[in-house]
Amino acid sequence: MATDILEHLVLHFLIGSERDALGHLYSAIIHFLENGLKIRSVPIALVADRSDPEKARQLYQIIQEKNISLAPVALKAIAHRVAITGDFDLALKIIEKVALLTGYTWKRGDGLAAKILRYSLKHPEGYHASTDILARLVDMGIKITITAYNALIGNAVDVGDFPTAFRVFEFLQEHGIEPDSVTYNVMLTACESCEEQSVVEDMLTKARACIERDRSDRLATNFLHCSLLYHQRFFSASQSSAKWIYARVLRQYLTYFPPYPLFDLGLLDKNDLPSDIVSIIDNGMKLDVDFQPVNIVLMAFLRANTDSDRLVQVYNAFQRNARSGGWLINLCAYDTTYNLFLMAFGFDSKAVGLCPEIVRHMTEPYPTDRIPEKRPRGTSEIFARPTVQTWSILLHVFAWQGHTAAANKVMDLMEQRGTQPDDVTWNILIKGYATANDEEGILEALDNMRKSGFAYDKFTMKAVGRMNNKEALFRVLKETAVSTE
Repeated sequence: MATDILEHLVLHFLIGSERDALGHLYSAIIHFLENGLKIRSVPIALVADRSDPEKARQLYQIIQEKNISLAPVALKAIAHRVAITGDFDLALKIIEKVALLTGYTWKRGDGLAAKILRYSLKHPEGYHASTDILARLVDMGIKITITAYNALIGNAVDVGDFPTAFRVFEFLQEHGIEPDSVTYNVMLTACESCEEQSVVEDMLTKARACIERDRSDRLATNFLHCSLLYHQRFFSASQSSAKWIYARVLRQYLTYFPPYPLFDLGLLDKNDLPSDIVSIIDNGMKLDVDFQPVNIVLMAFLRANTDSDRLVQVYNAFQRNARSGGWLINLCAYDTTYNLFLMAFGFDSKAVGLCPEIVRHMTEPYPTDRIPEKRPRGTSEIFARPTVQTWSILLHVFAWQGHTAAANKVMDLMEQRGTQPDDVTWNILIKGYATANDEEGILEALDNMRKSGFAYDKFTMKAVGRMNNKEALFRVLKETAVSTE
């Protein structure tokens, strides 16, 4: 009777339950199993699939100790949760039991195989065990599909093993396995570190065809970003090239996304559009757009722009629209847009004085009931606040201009606002003092950096090396060597 009631609760009330309720159900299942009571596999699968991975491991340990037989549905759920911890060996042992129970005939086994491969990266030896994991999965009768290959490529990119990522992609091509939008998303990330122009061009061409086939807004976004980096890396850095790159990125954006965010920013005038732009808009895919593709176009524009008044005009359009609850409020959940403007203002001799204004805008409430459609995970903040990257950019602006006192005040202000400097922030400050040949300031900054728990790195030494006063430089290096012993 008790087990029937428990199974009824799991089957009818688990979906959408609070975490505390799930914990109680899990504890009850453990208690019943430890005391020899039988519970059917489906309730166990439902609870296991929603439990903490470590609890799933504990559940399997009890099942082993009590020699309890479970149906494949429960074993798969436990294997999935165990795999999340990175324990690929235990996850494989569990699904070996599934293979025996099913006579090595699988339904949707590729999805579980991909998860085991992907999560194996959490294990210290997981990446190097990828070939062995794949072989064991094949031995179990699991058909390896593009989903699992995507996990292999993703793991290679995550650890920086880009040659392996490209080799797996070539394997897919050679064996007639069709890459999907996930494949190209990962491969475009790999292309950001590729120095072979022809390889990047070929990948962009293939990704473009995949966008047209799958209409993936995420892939279109990554395509825009990779295309921007590609043109910046392989073409001249002159201002004329920056304007050409912006024009190209603009057209690529309009091929995939709707134009209204660019109208709101003032990057396009809807009443005065060139005929080719009108044609692109009319024939564009108009995929779902969020802040990311808009920021990519904005980045290209800011690099190409040389008109201070135009820079201020676009920023003001952004603020007016966002603060009135327009679509551009979607650019305000993350610090990216503000940081882009801050960098552009900071290196514009006429607009640099407005940099503190941008940071102030990030601390002001938005007088609107509308909130951004996408927000960062792990924070209760609805709108972006100045981050360590924001403060570092502002500090860099002042240090670059030789205003070390102002840069130091930025350090104090960011700490007052609850943001701790990172190693990049300290190195920027040290670089500013070194450029100004301020021996006392640089020694104090180095000491404070060390006291804050950051070790001197190659960027610190490079920053120190900017001192023109060689005698002072020698004294600083000597002091630095002593303090690191």
